[in-house]
Amino acid sequence: MTSPAAPETYRAIAELDGDWWVVTVPDLRGVYAQGRTYEQARAMARDAIATMLGVAADRVAVTMDVRLPGHAEDSIDEVSQARAARDAAAAAEQRTLRESARRLKAAGVKVVDAAALLGISKQRVYQLLTDS
Repeated sequence: MTSPAAPETYRAIAELDGDWWVVTVPDLRGVYAQGRTYEQARAMARDAIATMLGVAADRVAVTMDVRLPGHAEDSIDEVSQARAARDAAAAAEQRTLRESARRLKAAGVKVVDAAALLGISKQRVYQLLTDS
C-alpha cells in the first residue's frame, strides 16, 4: 500500500479589512477568500485553492502571511521566535537530563537519589535510562 502524497502548500496573504479577513494567493491569480475569523479565512482559502486546482481540499495546505497595520504582525513573529527558543531549550534540557541520568547511574548513584538530584521522578529517571 502506498502512502498518500503530502498536500501541496500554497502561500496566502491575509489582511484584516474591518471585521473581515481578506485572503489572496499570489501564486494563483484570481484566488481570493474571506472570513470573519482568521481560521475561517484560512479554511476558505484552502477551499478556494482546491476548487481552482480541481482537487480535494485535503490535497492543499495553506501558509498564511499576515499583514496588519502598523507592523502589528511583528508581535506574531516575536511569539513564534519565543516559542522556537522555548522548544530548543526544552530539547536541550531533555538531552542534558538523559546524559546526566546515565552518568549518575555509571557513578553508582541509586535511581531514587538520581531523581532527587535531578529534580525529577524516579519513573522519569528510568525512562531517561531506557531512551535511545
